[in-house]
Amino acid sequence: MKNLAILFTVLISSFSFSQQMNNNKLQEIYTSVSDSIQGNSGAWELHINDIQIISLTDTKHNRMRIISPIAESKAISY
Repeated sequence: MKNLAILFTVLISSFSFSQQMNNNKLQEIYTSVSDSIQGNSGAWELHINDIQIISLTDTKHNRMRIISPIAESKAISY
């Protein structure tokens, strides 16, 4: 959880200077705080303390999405 908190702290503080953020810098941040990382520039899957995180960027529209499951599908009742 500590690495996850560090990741979000770094990302949030970096967004105050969002004009300077790019996929190369994100790749460096993700690589430094994650246990494992896969993907290409702009589309990553990383794991921090067994938590799966997917990050997608759209540089043309200056957008970024971070997605992470909040519960195991087995634990959800319908």
